[in-house]
Amino acid sequence: MKVINAPEGIESAKGEEEENVAPEIHNLTHKKFLERNPRTFNRTEGTIRLCKGIEGVKHIFQCENCPKDDRIKFATCTFQGCTLGWWHTYVQEVGVNAAHSIFWGKLQRLMITEYCSRPELRTMEQEF
Repeated sequence: MKVINAPEGIESAKGEEEENVAPEIHNLTHKKFLERNPRTFNRTEGTIRLCKGIEGVKHIFQCENCPKDDRIKFATCTFQGCTLGWWHTYVQEVGVNAAHSIFWGKLQRLMITEYCSRPELRTMEQEF
């Protein structure tokens, strides 16, 4: 393997030539996502909990290189109670494939529209 930025022919201490090798990328699996303990969400927990939950899931996606095709499936597995019922209704309305193929940003907007009142959102915007 060649040493990065070294003149050609320079060898490592092991006597092997080093190559410019990109770091290996490991995509996030459902099991690994759950091991990161994402916050669960139930409609009764309020706007702040929802926003923190969204940010936490987003952080896991970024840190763990979550494939875009898996983000909705992983995020919705954190739903409980009424929120899970809301998601199941949405899936019935649009179909499983359409529901799982929406963008992460759209899911965030759907949840904020469904679970956050305008006064709560205005208060949060003013505080932050």
